[in-house]
Amino acid sequence: MHHRSASRTTGEASEKVRGRRKVPLRSVRARKADRGITVFAVSPPGFEDLVEAELRSLGLGTRREAGGVGFTGSWPDVYRVNLQSRVASRVLVRVAEFPAETFPALEKGLAAVAWDVWLPHGAAVDLRAAKHRTRLYHTGKVAEVALGVLAKVLGARPAGDETDAHRLLLRIDGPRVTVSLDTSGAHLHRRGYRVEAGPAPLRETLAAGLLLRARWDAAEPLLDPFCGSGTFPIEAALLSLRIPPGRGRAFAFERLPGFQADAWSAAQAEAEGCVLAGLPAPVFGSDQDPRAVALAARSARRAGLADHVQVAVADVTELEAPAGSGLLVANPPYGLRLAGERSALRSLGTALRGPFAGWRWAVVAAGADRRAERELGLPGGERLPFRSGGLRLQWVMGEACEAEGGS
Repeated sequence: MHHRSASRTTGEASEKVRGRRKVPLRSVRARKADRGITVFAVSPPGFEDLVEAELRSLGLGTRREAGGVGFTGSWPDVYRVNLQSRVASRVLVRVAEFPAETFPALEKGLAAVAWDVWLPHGAAVDLRAAKHRTRLYHTGKVAEVALGVLAKVLGARPAGDETDAHRLLLRIDGPRVTVSLDTSGAHLHRRGYRVEAGPAPLRETLAAGLLLRARWDAAEPLLDPFCGSGTFPIEAALLSLRIPPGRGRAFAFERLPGFQADAWSAAQAEAEGCVLAGLPAPVFGSDQDPRAVALAARSARRAGLADHVQVAVADVTELEAPAGSGLLVANPPYGLRLAGERSALRSLGTALRGPFAGWRWAVVAAGADRRAERELGLPGGERLPFRSGGLRLQWVMGEACEAEGGS
């Protein structure tokens, strides 16, 4: 059975009459699905342009919106985006859109959706409701009405603590209700390689986005001297080797009615066909904490990158540059997270003016001012504000500088 985006009343018969000819309902649904489903790739704030570039590289026509990028495509396109996007957070499919300014209208609109097309019978549903400028002021009542409809027509039940529940999102903006189905399942930053984490790590999607924002193209060496659990080096190696970030993990779309196993296998084979055998340039990670380095090594091994990511125990002040130029990235201690931010930045600045002179650099720093550049002792560069773990951060990027004492 194919999916489709148009909604139908639950009381419809299994055949549709057009004139004197009866057309099987399944055929009607298939034809509508062939015309495309509405999809929305959720983006970390400020990274929408990168998500859009990823989707365009997959041959999709896009429309950038607040919070992500929309496109009209097919279910195989949904599979490909989930598998190959390095920056997107989730991939949502539009189930229905209808007007509702009262709870009876909300119930009627939800009951008109052909839920058996979208969810399996008896599904556990994790329902999330968001509202803005609506008379439907009680979020709990919205969820109660929606779950009541799903229980009646589909035998669905609230998710509770079930980890494999299907996530539905109801957004009410004024009189319009939009219902979306999450096809990703676990957040897309969960690549599967990082089952352990150091203090306040960056999400993998953010790390990949920051690397792309720093215009790293894998043709130059990369080193992270505060590698922690290894997120930057591992994401850099995945990017460099063109390994699909969703390799080896499960997705919610695999549990949906009408899942196209052959199309999913084809999407995986297509992505694997682009994987390189070796890195164009080396990727390094180091940290002064042996436990962090051991953690990074285990994460790299789980990602299948043990032979590609080089990690070592070393203080930033002890490092020698492995090449005359490259990109140094760092997520040093900052702000409320750990003590020692000032010392870490000063040591990093010394390295960038010393053995790493000639290297471009990009550093995560707290706040929105230029304190990081002052502590680094380097001229201010391009800055990208973003948030991680509820903290206001910035990605400060700079060009290569001359060695201390150079002309």
